[in-house]
Amino acid sequence: MILNKASVRIPLVRVFSLALSIILVLFLLLSGLTFSKLLNFESVLKSFSNNAMPKIVLSNKLYSEAARLLEYTSLLSTSYSDAAKRLATTQLSEQVAKIRTLSSSNAKDEFLDTQLDVISMELFEFSELIQERSHINVTLTANEELVHKLYIKAKSFKSNNNSSWEADLSQSIITLDRALTSKRLRETRSLFMLIETQLNKLYSMPFSLGNSVARQKLTIELKNLVFRNNGIEELVIANLKLMGRVIGRENFLHHLINDYTQLLELNAKVIETDTSIKILKSVKEIQKQINIVGIIFINAIIILFLISLFMQRKILKRLLLVNQMVQNRIHGKNHKVIINGNDEITDLAETFEAFTKTIEQQKQELKHMSMSDSLTGIANRRAMDLRLQHDIELSVRQKSSVALLLMDIDFFKLYNDNYGHAAGDECLKLVANILTGVMKRKGDFVARYGGEEFVCVLPGTNADNARDLSTDIINKLAQADIPHEYSDVAKHITFSIGIAISNAEQVLMPETIIKQADKALYSAKNSGKNCFKLYSNAFESN
Repeated sequence: MILNKASVRIPLVRVFSLALSIILVLFLLLSGLTFSKLLNFESVLKSFSNNAMPKIVLSNKLYSEAARLLEYTSLLSTSYSDAAKRLATTQLSEQVAKIRTLSSSNAKDEFLDTQLDVISMELFEFSELIQERSHINVTLTANEELVHKLYIKAKSFKSNNNSSWEADLSQSIITLDRALTSKRLRETRSLFMLIETQLNKLYSMPFSLGNSVARQKLTIELKNLVFRNNGIEELVIANLKLMGRVIGRENFLHHLINDYTQLLELNAKVIETDTSIKILKSVKEIQKQINIVGIIFINAIIILFLISLFMQRKILKRLLLVNQMVQNRIHGKNHKVIINGNDEITDLAETFEAFTKTIEQQKQELKHMSMSDSLTGIANRRAMDLRLQHDIELSVRQKSSVALLLMDIDFFKLYNDNYGHAAGDECLKLVANILTGVMKRKGDFVARYGGEEFVCVLPGTNADNARDLSTDIINKLAQADIPHEYSDVAKHITFSIGIAISNAEQVLMPETIIKQADKALYSAKNSGKNCFKLYSNAFESN
């Protein structure tokens, strides 16, 4: 499209007014009525576009954002670790701040602001309850481990065939397990009373039945662990009471948030209703004026015929050009369409051109999303395949080399099994960020290959540079110190890396270089992990 815009803007309304002003009084009346109602309708449209529409959009957006508070509140209520609690609390704080920012850009509503303040305060207190529950669970877990150690110690005592002490102790431990898993306060109290009776019986058991000083001492330790201040009984009962408070506070929060979202929805409906009434009133007034103009139009048919010729030349013809421009875009054609003038039609053409550019940008964004890994945000396997093919073809033309690094997180299954899949996902994100940070050159490419495997495609990189980069990656992972207590290599997350090179002397197809990198990775795994291996022909004989 080519726009030949005049330096002076000439609105169509002004052109019509000038044309009608030189005709007879009849036409002046027609022009006055038409022009005044057009201005009125334009005012209504501007009012709707500049005031009502933004408020409706903002109210709907506030409603959507406020509804997400329910999701984050539920996430916080199910957070039992400090990390999960911090994450949920951060998300809630950011969401409240986002809602407050959106609300401040709308008309000031003190009631809604007060309601949001109450929600924010309740969320803080709810977070404190979750924090208290987390602390209780940590202490309770530590005490459970001590009970387990005492039980193991008891099993190490020399067995006495005539003694029932071991059996009674096992029964006490079973009762304690029931108390720990009970969800009812009354039942829990009864179980702890039963545990106390069983432990007293163990302590008072005569030496003739297999008791001993060591067993009595162990019984006392177990009893103190369960019934001392801040012991297991006190912690379990406190935890059950706290769970009730958490549920109550969560329900209260849900009601507060629901009330807030309902108020937002009501505000949006009020604005929509008020705007509809104004538009309907304007339409009715315009309809009345149309009837009057129709009568005058009969007497002015000759003049309007001349005006129609003017419209044919200055408006309709240009509108056909705009339509041609739209059709060309629809059918993917790129024919040049020349539109002259500097008025609303040229504005419309400019707006459509801007709109099509926006659509093209959105298409590119969708394409980018299809080439990205949804979890880590880096490129996915599909993008890697295309990039690897491109870089190999480019290296052939430039007679340069391409390095491929295939990386696998060591013992990641154990990480998922012990820390949970949510922690595993967070670990993959951290690893992706580390890899992205290591890549210094603009042409270096990082992708998630699948599961816990990642790939780096490095154009213009030889074997020595690939080794240096692999060493840097391993060192960066060590510096990040992502905990992995279940790894046999280190107490943090580590990488095994396989390296393959395609160069001018030996050009490799994508599937070949991937296979070579995989064999090198397999060799790194067999060599103790947390290291890298460069592919060589010796791997083929293994």
